[in-house]
Amino acid sequence: MKNKFMKFIGPFAVAAMMSISALAQNAREVSIEINKAAKTGYQQDYSMPKSLMKTTLEDRFKKAGISGGKKSKGYMKYTGVNFSELSPNKVDIYTKISGKKDNSTVLMLVSTGYDNFISTATDPTIAANTIVFLNNLNEDAIKMKKAIELEIQQKELKKAEEKLKKADAEKAKLEKKKSNLEKKMME
Repeated sequence: MKNKFMKFIGPFAVAAMMSISALAQNAREVSIEINKAAKTGYQQDYSMPKSLMKTTLEDRFKKAGISGGKKSKGYMKYTGVNFSELSPNKVDIYTKISGKKDNSTVLMLVSTGYDNFISTATDPTIAANTIVFLNNLNEDAIKMKKAIELEIQQKELKKAEEKLKKADAEKAKLEKKKSNLEKKMME
């Protein structure tokens, strides 16, 4: 009986595990070309639009007190920043977001200065922290998306309330006009 059950449920369990692993989004260490040289960086793919990921990343940096990024050859470069989520020391952070429709990719490179880009081999702690940061960015994007949708709904509700208010005022105006006409007809 147990053997028959395993034969029946086995393929479903495998399919379910494959589906779960397909949904899991894990950042990974990759080789990235920057300034015409291959450097180690980190890449994460998201099922979110590029614009949402850009807003989410900027929000995370803003909350950490990081601002003043400058465009540099397709990347946003944040020089000499304190970002305790990654490192207790100052670092340079390079980010680039690309994508189409509802899919985007975030590239992130972290340097300890003078183009000393970290990797798992050179600084496993910062590398692990960068991977965790990119993995958690998906949750932040989901929250940001919900907040944006809520804001849109609130604006639509406010517009609807204003229309209703105008309609009520128009109704009151028409009722008054009707009442005046009825009075004139009675005279």
